[in-house]
Amino acid sequence: MNRTLKQLAVGSGLYFLLLKIKSATSSKIFFILGAVILVFYFGIVFFVTRDLRDETIGATKAYTALIETMVASNMSYEDATRALKNMMGESSPPLMVTDTSGKPVIWEKVYTDLLYSEKELGKLSPENRKSLEERIDKFKKKYHPRPLYNEDNKAKAGYLFFGNARFVRTVYLLPFLEIGLGVIFVLIIYFIFRIIRVTERSNLWVGLAKETAHQLGTPISSLMGWVEYMRTYQDADPPIEASVLVSQLQKICNDMDNDLKRLSKVTNRFSQIGSVPALAPCDINESLKDVATYFKVRLPLLRKKIEIKFSFGEFGPIDVNRDLLEWVFENLMKNSIDAMFRDAGVIEIKTEFLRQENIIRIQHIDNGKGVSKENQKTIFAPGFTTKKRGWGLGLTLAKRIIEDYHNGRIYVNWSQKDRGTIFFIDLPAENRTTHG
Repeated sequence: MNRTLKQLAVGSGLYFLLLKIKSATSSKIFFILGAVILVFYFGIVFFVTRDLRDETIGATKAYTALIETMVASNMSYEDATRALKNMMGESSPPLMVTDTSGKPVIWEKVYTDLLYSEKELGKLSPENRKSLEERIDKFKKKYHPRPLYNEDNKAKAGYLFFGNARFVRTVYLLPFLEIGLGVIFVLIIYFIFRIIRVTERSNLWVGLAKETAHQLGTPISSLMGWVEYMRTYQDADPPIEASVLVSQLQKICNDMDNDLKRLSKVTNRFSQIGSVPALAPCDINESLKDVATYFKVRLPLLRKKIEIKFSFGEFGPIDVNRDLLEWVFENLMKNSIDAMFRDAGVIEIKTEFLRQENIIRIQHIDNGKGVSKENQKTIFAPGFTTKKRGWGLGLTLAKRIIEDYHNGRIYVNWSQKDRGTIFFIDLPAENRTTHG
């Protein structure tokens, strides 16, 4: 028993590891899709900002050419200097005029900082001259200075240096800012997904613990009841005859044996979750009958009048894991019983072999409360339940068992409120044994 419970714990841990891997895979798909969208967006931003930058730089070059032409025109030195200062004061890009030796003479919009400082470099001091020379070197690296000529003797009077306006520098940095914001956005989404996964995993642990307690509780309670019942024999008055006692003990032993088999089946199921289950030929129709018989015996205790019908097709055994597959059938049966709200409930189970698709189809039909269209999309999600005392693990396990372990498919084929639900289970029939 202890060994089986250890297998149960290990199997449960492996199951959640698989859930985590599957959830992580889905998250990776979303992250890759988000990354592609972000790269596409950054690409658009990059090309737009590049075009804006090039257009602004072109306008700046044209503006400096205009200044160069104005200076070279037939104007007096004083008038040219005054006009030059006015134009430079109205300009957006930083402009600087030097003499032929490189000494700054006139400058406008030249700031102490290359980015967003509001402090302009003022009068020519040793400290400011050093800063101005540094700006001249930076301007040279980007654009060739414009030579200025004296109109009187055609001699070179100096040079006009210019750089990028603040707008151009801002536009140039915009893609990098966008990338930074994108990285922050991705990190936020990552942590949100991480929190969701941790919460989901915690809920699954709680759900699995409750499911384990529920599955083990019924046969254990039955065994405890039989033990208490047998203890009453010694206080029976008058004493029970030997032949009657033997007969009753035989019946009790048979029932206790069934309960022990049930315990063994439950622990075996949990121990197989998280590992590759062994498949063996199984008669699906016979397995469905066994599950239905198990619930028929307990229907009177539930005080529900429910008829279970069968319509079985003819086909041979297929390779499945019977314990796990019966777990799926039991979950569907239990959900149908819980969903019954009318006096006369009906559960119908149909099977058929679809030759063209080469699958065995199992139809589970009930006339219960039904499933809304919104819930049909999330009915197999971990933790989803509409029951007051449910923990939303039954259909999650059913989907895992059918689709991951048997390469099949389980889905809601039809459902309508207060009319019922039809579940389809499709199992591959590649290893089907020919009937008869």
